[in-house]
Formats: sequence, structure tokens, C-alpha cells
Amino acid sequence: MVKKENICDVYYGRTLITIISVMALLEKKKNHNKKILYISNNDQKVYKNHLNKKFLDFFKVFLKRYFDEIHYIDYSRNLRKKNNFFSKIFERSKSIKLNHKKIDFKIKKNFKISNVYAGGDDFENTLLNELGYFPKFHYLEHGYGPLRDSIYFPVKLKHLMFKYLIKFFYHIRIISYYPIRYQSYVGVLGKFISNKKFFNYESINKNNDINLNNILSKLSKYVERKKKIKKNKLNYVLFCYVAFSISKEKKEFNDLLNKISSLIDKKKECVLIKGHPVYSSIETKKFVKSMIVFFKKNKIKYQLISKDSFLKDMPAQIIVKLYKIKKVFSDLSTVPFHLGDAKKNIKCYLPLNYALKNQSHDLYKTRDEKFKDFFYKIGRNVTFIK
Repeated sequence: MVKKENICDVYYGRTLITIISVMALLEKKKNHNKKILYISNNDQKVYKNHLNKKFLDFFKVFLKRYFDEIHYIDYSRNLRKKNNFFSKIFERSKSIKLNHKKIDFKIKKNFKISNVYAGGDDFENTLLNELGYFPKFHYLEHGYGPLRDSIYFPVKLKHLMFKYLIKFFYHIRIISYYPIRYQSYVGVLGKFISNKKFFNYESINKNNDINLNNILSKLSKYVERKKKIKKNKLNYVLFCYVAFSISKEKKEFNDLLNKISSLIDKKKECVLIKGHPVYSSIETKKFVKSMIVFFKKNKIKYQLISKDSFLKDMPAQIIVKLYKIKKVFSDLSTVPFHLGDAKKNIKCYLPLNYALKNQSHDLYKTRDEKFKDFFYKIGRNVTFIK
């Protein structure tokens, strides 16, 4: 079938793992529409770190295998905390207008956008204001938080009234924000969720499940051809962390380290320690330092990925492939849930109770603790350790 040059699908890469998920989707579902990828090159920390331009340039040739056009745009959303629905909506509307004014989407006049794959962040609304018509929208997974919230915060009558009022304001051009209705949820985590999922007070009835294993293998081989990665002859174990902190109860912290130690072969394995590319805190740094002291004392071999290392910005999912890792320890992130699904012979360990109680990033701590069963739902291939 000939490619439809004037029919386009748009993809918004909110994070690097989102872009990887898109490529996994394109491998699963071949289509002949023109494919346009948008990536933010805004200087705000949240965008700069999640979408490191230098790092993405390294993968430029690989990305071109999947996308006909790749555009970097100065997109950002920096909202202040508001106390009510309407103040939040009007601020979002203001942000959408500013983004629309400064961004050139480079969409040719004869192009027709058929599908938009994006993960919130109001990119969809900015593009909608540019197009003036409604393509089909699909929600791209970029973390577990939105999925958790979508099943535990059901839509009430007041939300429906609010939604219809906002739509009315949009159509009479008072605001630029519109509550997007998504046709499908695209990701790894949704396959085990039987609950209804609500985004923007609308139900998503279709899962578009993807598996990252094949695309991660291809990315790993690409990296190996272009970059020499130092490895020793031992088997690597990955310890990836986001917000671990030392428990106030010394015994609880020691029990965790001893449990991890019991699962490591000291003679044959080396622990590769990798932090989150964006988030860091003093409490988590203290945790890692104390863990390293423990490793030294117990003669556990380790290798720390430094902040200036090429691997720092690399998703842990690719590192597992690069180092042929079969064993992963993690706190609360998408990593163990992605990898547990990617290949059955990768053993992923998550000390859930410890991670819920002892985390330095407490923005959603209350929700994580309240809806603890969510992690068991999405983690059927994860081993939860005590």
C-alpha cells in the first residue's frame, strides 16, 4: 500500500520512554500515514532533563527509521497551584494561548491530521487550537500516576456539569482549553487494569497494549554499535532508584539491605546503581551512600553510574538490555513494571511497603499509600519483597 502523504499521525514525546513506547506501537501496528514527532526543547528543568537534546541527537538516525518528520518546539507548561476548578482552567487556557502563539508546528496546508498520540501536558490543546478541527486523540503512558488516578477518582455529577460548561466556554472562544476525549490508552501498564479509566472526565474504553522487549533490543544494539560501554565479566544486577530514603527505624533499613544482599550472588554478580535522570534529593543521596557502605562491608561488588556518565540519561529499560541484566531492584517507578512485562526471565524486585513509607518525593505519597492495591494489579510479573 502506498503511503498517504497528506494524511498524518502526530506524536508528542513527553519523555524518552514515551518516545520508545511510540516506536513499540509503530512496530506493533503498521500504518501508512505520515508520521510527525514533536519534542520539546524548552529550557525548563522538567523538559530539559526528560528530553536531553544531546542525548536525543545520539539516537537521531534510529528515530528517523520510524518518523517522517521530527520537530523540536519550544513547548512548556508551568502552572501555579490554584484552589478551584475555574482558576486552574483559566490558567491552563492562558498557557495554551502562549504556546500556540510562539510555536510553528510546520503543518502543511494540504496535511490532514488523523490521529494524535500524546500524554496530557496540554500539548493536545495547543495543537487543537492550531488545527481548528478534532482528530482522534490517544493517551500515551508516561508514568503510573495518571493511570492510578484514572481508576480511583470516578466521575461525579459535578464533574460532568463542569465538563460541559468548559466545552461551552471553549466553543464560544472564551477559553482555549478543551477536555480532550481519548480513543485509547497506549502503554504497558494498562493490560492488567479491568477498571474503567477516566481521563478529563471521559471514559477510555480501549486499551492499546504494547510490549517494549523488541524495540529495547534494537535500541541496545544501536547503542553498542555507536558507543563503547565498559563492562566487567561479572553478571550485572540493576539497582535503580528515584526517591528511596533511609527509614527512621534503623532495623527496617537494615532489614531491606540484608534482604537485597541475600538475593545477590557476591561471587558472580555486580550491582549497577542508577538514579533517576531528573529527580534527586539529599535524603535519597544519603540512602545510596549508606547502601554503598553496606555493600563494601559485605563485599558486594558495585558500580555507580555517575551524574556525568552517558548512561545517566539512558532509560533503565535500555540499560537492562545493554548489560544483559536478569535481576532488577527498584523503588516506585515504571521500571520494574515495564521490565517484568518485557521478558519473563528478568526478575524484578520491589520492596513496596518500604518504598511507600520511605520516600523523599512525597507529592503523591498519600495516593500511593491509599491505593496500594494498584501496584499489585500492574505488577503481576513483579516480586514484592518485605
